[in-house]
Amino acid sequence: MKKKIALFSLLMLLLIPVGLFGLLNSDSGSRWLLQQVLARLPAQTSVKVIEGRLLERLELSDLTYKTDTETVSITKLVFAWQPASIFSRKLKIVDLTIDGLTLSITDNNAPAETSAFDVNADLLLPVDIVIENLLLTNVSIHLGEQEHTLQKLQLSGFTEHGRLNVVSLAVNAQPLAATIKGEVKLGNGFPFNITADWQFNSVEVGLLQAVTSVNGDLRQLTFDNRVSSPFKLTL
Repeated sequence: MKKKIALFSLLMLLLIPVGLFGLLNSDSGSRWLLQQVLARLPAQTSVKVIEGRLLERLELSDLTYKTDTETVSITKLVFAWQPASIFSRKLKIVDLTIDGLTLSITDNNAPAETSAFDVNADLLLPVDIVIENLLLTNVSIHLGEQEHTLQKLQLSGFTEHGRLNVVSLAVNAQPLAATIKGEVKLGNGFPFNITADWQFNSVEVGLLQAVTSVNGDLRQLTFDNRVSSPFKLTL
């Protein structure tokens, strides 16, 4: 009798991951599982279209997330990754594309919560993260009566040996456009070394172009700024 119970328990334990894999690897199962997660979030959430599989590529359309003070809406979200990379202690994100992101934050008179995060401590990630392509387009942020827009942000980078390596970060928030690369140590004050090739072009100011290098950490910074337009200048 005890052997039968033990065999039954073992069978059930084996069926759980098999069943979960079946959910994650099918369109209908992934859609159902994601709907269950959204329904349990502490906010009003909705999504119009869910296509794809959680273990491969997922596409969401018309996603909204709303609380008393925040509203997030996304026209289209695409997420693709390589689950097998987890076995080599890496989270490899092939593509994370978000188009039409709108974030609205209303005034909140509640006192700010005190953070227990220590920026001077080591920040150890359980796995390394590889981002081949992160793309944000048509972003609008509303903070009270203020509005900020971002036409495009595209990132490629990875973490390794406690560092974030920014292979390329392109930002287009007219009238400012910049391309950034460098590295940041995770924790211990977040020392970093980055270089930005940027330009500012407006009717009032005209065209400004420069290459700026920034070294330091959260306590102190060193700038090296070389202007190439409208005249050459090194600061």
